Amino acid sequence: MQTGTAFIETPRKILVVIFDGALLLNVAGPIEAFSLANRELDARRGGSGGHARYQTILASPAGGPIRTSSDIELNTLSLPDPVSGSFDTIALVGGMGMRAMSENRQLIDWLRAAAPRARRIASFGSAAFMMARAGLLNGKRCSAHWRIADNLRNQFPLVEVETEALFVRDGHVLTAAGSIASIDLALNMIEEDHGKALALMVARVLVMPRMRPGDQPQLSAELRAQTAATPRVATAAEWIVTNIDRRPTVASLADRFAMSERNFSRVFTKEMGMSPQRFIESARLEAARRWLAGSSLPIDSIARRSGYSSGEHFAQSFKKTLGTTPGDYRREAHQRAGEPH
Repeated sequence: MQTGTAFIETPRKILVVIFDGALLLNVAGPIEAFSLANRELDARRGGSGGHARYQTILASPAGGPIRTSSDIELNTLSLPDPVSGSFDTIALVGGMGMRAMSENRQLIDWLRAAAPRARRIASFGSAAFMMARAGLLNGKRCSAHWRIADNLRNQFPLVEVETEALFVRDGHVLTAAGSIASIDLALNMIEEDHGKALALMVARVLVMPRMRPGDQPQLSAELRAQTAATPRVATAAEWIVTNIDRRPTVASLADRFAMSERNFSRVFTKEMGMSPQRFIESARLEAARRWLAGSSLPIDSIARRSGYSSGEHFAQSFKKTLGTTPGDYRREAHQRAGEPH
């Protein structure tokens, strides 16, 4: 039985390792999420601070001021001894200087020695290069920003690079695509440590539209459509997204935009980086995810609204792509949102 002074739990120390050129959002976003979690934990304990709060520590190889990608300077401590240092989480932050850092032998040796002693190790953005160089991603799945994925895959063939994921957990190794996805991963860590309710509260304070699971695509079909350079392709892509319930086909799209099917496929693929058929499938899947997470409509109805020919076809395609059933995906999405199901 507790007597005397209040019980104080050991804080969860998070060592955030940054370098010159680090992307500021990769630093500030997760740290702010952990800070907000601390405030909520304190409020729950009447301001006593008795819960296992987060203690974030900024460090760099030499310590001192670090100039980020936004030309903002952050003060850092030097990296602690990898053996005697005690950290719950080591988080590596990517940015413009990552190529040089990933080839720094002294830093890689430190990482190899420190990683096994942490409960988890995470990378935000291009810091995945450093983890890969240290051998921490060999044989593991890894999320990588779409701009660096090919380079990472080519340099480290033992790493299973995933571009269609915001973040990936593989054992105690966590990787995020970076930028806003770094906040998504931080929320996921908070949920792991303190439960869904706290993570949801932090997401609300940050005005996040929702807590996104790691398997969400980095680039939505709608965003791809908006960023197409050729007006005709942009219009075609936008039409697919907004009319997915009409079950567009490559043939019908080519006819609508007065092009031969072969030429339409060639121009669309060159502009969008994927075939029109693959884009249609992506738009269907995104629409289905939105309906599953945000409605209580029957599965067959969602299938039709998302452009699938039948509920059975929808279920098969969904399971093949995501490895789960529409019903299970819905239950998990509603649980994450704290809704009844």
